[in-house]
Amino acid sequence: MKINSFEIDTSEMSNIPQSRRYTVSGDIGASFTIVALQNSSSSSTHTLYYDFNSSAFESGHNDDQNNLNITLTSTVYKDNINFPDGGGDFVIKLIQTNSDKTNIISKSISKVSAATTLTFQAETSNTNSYETLPTTTSKGVLNTSGSVSFNWDITNKKTDTYGFGLLQNTSSAFDFDLTLENSTVPNIRNAWYFKATDTVDGAITSATAFRVDDLTDLVVGMQITGVSSGSLSGTPFITSIDTGDKTITISSVQTFADGITLTFKAYGIDNIKSAIGAVFEFPDITITPTVLTKAVRTDVNSSASIDLVDTYGIAGGNLVTYKGVGVDNSASNRVTEIATADVDGSNGVITVERAQTLSQGVVLTFIGSFAIINFSGNIIINSYPNVNRTINFDLDKFLSIGLDS
Repeated sequence: MKINSFEIDTSEMSNIPQSRRYTVSGDIGASFTIVALQNSSSSSTHTLYYDFNSSAFESGHNDDQNNLNITLTSTVYKDNINFPDGGGDFVIKLIQTNSDKTNIISKSISKVSAATTLTFQAETSNTNSYETLPTTTSKGVLNTSGSVSFNWDITNKKTDTYGFGLLQNTSSAFDFDLTLENSTVPNIRNAWYFKATDTVDGAITSATAFRVDDLTDLVVGMQITGVSSGSLSGTPFITSIDTGDKTITISSVQTFADGITLTFKAYGIDNIKSAIGAVFEFPDITITPTVLTKAVRTDVNSSASIDLVDTYGIAGGNLVTYKGVGVDNSASNRVTEIATADVDGSNGVITVERAQTLSQGVVLTFIGSFAIINFSGNIIINSYPNVNRTINFDLDKFLSIGLDS
């Protein structure tokens, strides 16, 4: 007579109290003992043993109730073990007791100690051109669901060096129009990503395979988007991972020096799930720019040079148009350059395509660049991860940076 199998779900549990069902299969008449224990968290605490009568873990192995002794009267035996609030590492052992050969089956299960925090944040490669980017957080326990809304004002940096406005990325794969009061943008799953970094372990030259120090959070499909030193050819992505020697194979040949740091990004809900175990839905977002207006600072007499109260948010380069009382737009009349940048209001000057005659105090409305653009929407979290994570929203897929000319 023998025990054939001992099955219990050993996937990581959240910190809330919960129960796990186990199944023992074997021959009728086979006997076994089950002992469940929670490992002590430090040398000063006792190991906790499960009391099968009270269905709770208690300090020390005190009586027969800490052993479950069963003789099979059918080929399958099923029961539950209840796990308490909080985190810890648990071991469940099955010992066959009427066999000539010792048969011990051991299962290990972990519970996370607390709820995890998801941080959602806007991110850009053009950090100099933005004020501090906003974040939104959501807290939940492993494998549970939730939702969070965000309402982010994305603001151009208010300096004379970088305050030339935010523009629509004309090569964006997303369908929206910043000249409208607001745009609802569908199917934005590929605008969100999880980011990880890793260190190259050994230089490569014109190769597609290399070793890294650590494979944590790296999965097939992630893109390499940055290197700490040297250069990156194109946007290679991971095609395979050998966990045995920590070797990554990518889609195109690269040359990497030993010890450099690579930045990996997992775009879209499927790649994010593979990397960190969290499951999301990213419904539509709404993009709403704040209309950009400026007052004429001094009278303009048949001149393509216009003095403004300030130039903050206006882009040159013939990308921006404008309108207002007295403005002559009978022919092309875009903003050519910011002749004198001034975001604080003293001596801002723009140059336009067509000479104008305007009175002091006339308010001009600029179309095509903005100082503030609002992004709002909801995020549905179908499953929280087991540790705190940050999910990024790629602003560069939507916005580009204005220049003075």
